[in-house]
Amino acid sequence: MVFKRILPLFLGAMCLWLVTSSFAAVAPSLQTAPTADLEITLALVADGFSQPLGLVNSGIWGDERLFVLEKTGQIKVLLPDGTILPEPYLDISSLVSTNSERGLLGMAFHPNFAENGYFYLNYTRRVDGESIEDRHGDTVIARYHAHPLSNTADPQSETVILVVDQEFANHNGGDLVFGPDGYLYIALGDGGSGNDPNNRAQDLNYLLGSLIRILPEPYPDDFVTPGVEVAKCGRQDEPQRYFIPGSNPFYEVNGANGCSEIWAYGLRNPWRISFDRQTDDLYIADVGQNAWEEANFQPASSTGGENYGWRCYEGLHKNFDCADEIAQQEPFFEYDHDDGRSVTGGYVYRGSVYPAMNGHYFFADFISGRLWYAIRNGGDGWNVTTEGVFGGTNFSSFGEDIYGELYAVDYNGRLYRVREALGAQLTAAAPPYVVGDEVITYTLTLSNMGTKTLNGLVISNTIPAGATYISGGTLTNDVVTWTTPTLDPSAEFLVQWVVSATQTITNSNYTATAAELPT
Repeated sequence: MVFKRILPLFLGAMCLWLVTSSFAAVAPSLQTAPTADLEITLALVADGFSQPLGLVNSGIWGDERLFVLEKTGQIKVLLPDGTILPEPYLDISSLVSTNSERGLLGMAFHPNFAENGYFYLNYTRRVDGESIEDRHGDTVIARYHAHPLSNTADPQSETVILVVDQEFANHNGGDLVFGPDGYLYIALGDGGSGNDPNNRAQDLNYLLGSLIRILPEPYPDDFVTPGVEVAKCGRQDEPQRYFIPGSNPFYEVNGANGCSEIWAYGLRNPWRISFDRQTDDLYIADVGQNAWEEANFQPASSTGGENYGWRCYEGLHKNFDCADEIAQQEPFFEYDHDDGRSVTGGYVYRGSVYPAMNGHYFFADFISGRLWYAIRNGGDGWNVTTEGVFGGTNFSSFGEDIYGELYAVDYNGRLYRVREALGAQLTAAAPPYVVGDEVITYTLTLSNMGTKTLNGLVISNTIPAGATYISGGTLTNDVVTWTTPTLDPSAEFLVQWVVSATQTITNSNYTATAAELPT
């Protein structure tokens, strides 16, 4: 099992209990009444990046490194303690065109990165001496290789998968993510200028203005290439190292239905897409033109083929006469340019540290610094809340760590953790190692990290296997609980409970799940 080989190197940073003979302890938790509204803040994690545009994790459980993309073509490694490694993970700045909206725009680790060491980049290429109308500025999807545990990748390992001809310097899209189905989804803008002058986003014979879905090389071991090769829409004078799934909505061997790579279309400049890691639903943020920004939702049950409307619609509003001729997939949310001018898509929070944030989709505006969160209200409707404006912050992207905790990328060089502003943080400590018949004292510390008084919280912790309860708290079956007193801002509440070990127990890094819950 790959995880067993990788685990020792990351053990010091993992929030786990490891108990010999497969015995496991359960981290303490907090309970309180659910809240109708959240209060969100940004906690600075690191500063010193150069024009950061993205953040990803490796997909290896226990690997707490974060990989930060810089527009100029470097990828930096951020360690769990906030250290930015001085040597880039990868530097392809000599290959990247960066004028206007160009640059190193996206990164995705292969789902089997732990085994094959592959990751994929989306960048606009630099070709000195050639005009924009030729190869300079085209979108390149390329594969690179690194040892899964290394902090540097091989810059000579590039294998070009797909090249898309770009007609202007802006509206490149740029995101790419592996979906829950194992296919690579790539977001492409309409090719640029204003109002999509060549109407690429509504033309299925072009990849521009669409979300494409492919299977890049290397193919799985059990993959069987079909006998008939389907027509492909990437540059014909460039490598095309990918397979097009037959389940794509416009799949056709002779290309009669348009580009078989297309999964959905009608997009102007999709800036960040993401899958909900729990439900597999897809979110697409699409940057508007003169008046409206939009956020789109595609349920996991979708079979593709959605037309999101551009250039016939901007948001919900007719933009060209062609609006009456198409069936638009409407955005679940739009906002006008009083609230911002360039939407940045985010993620549905599925971490464990801030339970009240669970299920909410967070997104923001690059220009205004405004942050929103949205959640479905049980039907087809949505509850969308404006958190407010974070002055001086240009949200260029969002990202998740391996555990689902959420981060915001600031184009000004900073990385923030997105967290609740109110509530309590629970931490825990225990001796690292005890043998049979020894006594273990567990210490739990509840800290009010917010600005409001907390009342009526319940701390709970489960006795680990291989231990006998002695004292502390209230014992019910194998769960010890405490009800906290009123906790003022910045105050702490400390409790202890004691067990006797009946066999060897190793608490290699006993850290509680932190929960921030308002009153």
